[in-house]
Amino acid sequence: MKKETKWLEVCDLPYCDEPEELYHKRVVIEKMRIEELREKASQLLKKSLESLTKKDYLITEIWLFGYPVEGKHNTYWVGYKKYNGEYILSCNCSAWIFNHNKNRTCKHTKLLAGQFEISEKLY
Repeated sequence: MKKETKWLEVCDLPYCDEPEELYHKRVVIEKMRIEELREKASQLLKKSLESLTKKDYLITEIWLFGYPVEGKHNTYWVGYKKYNGEYILSCNCSAWIFNHNKNRTCKHTKLLAGQFEISEKLY
């Protein structure tokens, strides 16, 4: 019996730190390939393609699509948003929306930043 060989396009492989929700949204829904993601990451983070890291891709995916974070009663979406001239993690929970302090943050953005070891601020 001959073993079947499966061929995959390298640009559609998930990278090892890519969460399943983002991979599904990027590949299945948006039909975005790693190549396109790299270009967007390079533009957003102002880095050369060669210097991009896995964290840079993750930050770009969160910026493009948002990431679901489970709360007590709801699922909240954390994304990157431009606020006062800088990109920061944002959330659609009331604690983030109605936070008028200078530390625009909530437990969902802190949780996501800690989970993926990323900064709550891009710049």
